[in-house]
Amino acid sequence: MKSLIFVSTVCLSTMSFAAPSYCELGRVSESHMRLANYYNSQAASSFSVNCSNKYRIRFNSRNLQDSSGNSFVNNGMVKLKTRMTVSGAMENIWNVPTEQGAGRNDYVVAVRLVERVTSTTPAGKYKDTVFVNMVF
Repeated sequence: MKSLIFVSTVCLSTMSFAAPSYCELGRVSESHMRLANYYNSQAASSFSVNCSNKYRIRFNSRNLQDSSGNSFVNNGMVKLKTRMTVSGAMENIWNVPTEQGAGRNDYVVAVRLVERVTSTTPAGKYKDTVFVNMVF
């Protein structure tokens, strides 16, 4: 049985025009994080944010279960549990905007399969989407 598991990363931003400023998101290492089909397989993507002023950033996922990063990938109605972490310029907290200082900040989003794939797990593409929202 072969399964291909995708976790996509989507970056969104919102800009407020209170004062002239800039904010760049770049150096994205992976736009699709691919997990193998075995327990504890991992995938990660990193990126940098460079802003002239403070900004707020929020990490979320289509299938997010809680603020600790528990989530799942799914293939239709079939779900496999995952655990996501964000590290770098902030603590691992999901779906909560956190304020970051001006300058360059690096982030790593990682996902780990925390449910065993068994012989009865249907083959297919299991997906989740990670969202990175920024307000600056």
